[in-house]
Amino acid sequence: MKDVLLAIAEELVLFSPEEARQVLGQVSRSDSALAASVERLVGEGALLPLEAGESVLSTPALLRWSEASGASMPEVREAIASLGLPRRSYSDVHWDALTTRLLGILEEEAKALEKDVVELLQPPKKLEMRYFDLAIEFHRYYSQVLRLSFTEELSGRIPLQRWEEFFSILSRLRELLNRLDYR
Repeated sequence: MKDVLLAIAEELVLFSPEEARQVLGQVSRSDSALAASVERLVGEGALLPLEAGESVLSTPALLRWSEASGASMPEVREAIASLGLPRRSYSDVHWDALTTRLLGILEEEAKALEKDVVELLQPPKKLEMRYFDLAIEFHRYYSQVLRLSFTEELSGRIPLQRWEEFFSILSRLRELLNRLDYR
C-alpha cells in the first residue's frame, strides 16, 4: 500500500483520498489500510495533509512533500491515465493558507512553551526538550518550503518572510531557556 501511495504521489503531486481510492480500485488493491498508510507516510514526511481551501481541490488533500519516491509503478500510471486524473503541481497549493495554518500551529506551541518557561511550570530539561521538538518541527517544514521556493514554478509564491519571522520567536525562546538554572 505504501509503495502504491508513493507512486500516486509521484504521478499526481496533489491528490484527494478519494482519488487514491479510485486508483487503488483500478490496480486491484484494497483501500482498507489507506488511512493507516497515509498516516505512516505523513509521519515519515513523504506526504503533507492539506485542509479544504489549501489547494485547488477545495477538499482535504495530500501533497507529495518529499522527493523520495517509490519504485516506478506502470500500473499506477496506467490507472491514473484511465481514470483521467490530472497531474497537479505545487503551484496548485494555496501557499498563504497553508503557511497560515502551519505557522499558526507552531506559534501556539511557542506561546505555550514561553508561558511555561516564564512561569517555570516544568523542569528546565523538559522545557528544553519541548523547545527542541518545536525547533525540529519548524525546520522540517521550513527546509521543504525553502527548497520549493527556489523552483521556477513557485518563485515568489511562497510567503517566505512569514517563515523567516518565526526565527525571532525561536531566538526569544532560546534566550529565555538560556537563563534557566539546570542544577
